[in-house]
Amino acid sequence: MNLTEHKVIEIHNVVDITQAFKSAHGYLPCDVMYEVDLTYTVGGTTVRRKRQMFRCELDGIRKRGYFMA
Repeated sequence: MNLTEHKVIEIHNVVDITQAFKSAHGYLPCDVMYEVDLTYTVGGTTVRRKRQMFRCELDGIRKRGYFMA
């Protein structure tokens, strides 16, 4: 399966879920985790979804304006 570029249109909300992750799994993740509510376009379709990601991923998305998935 090939990766596709998901162009970010808007980031609506960012919530730190690091402590919730620790409560569910019993350990802290290697980096801060966020639940990100965002709107993006992929393959001509516009989608609004909540995605869980690490801080480094979110920083890259903000810098580039897209993510690959």
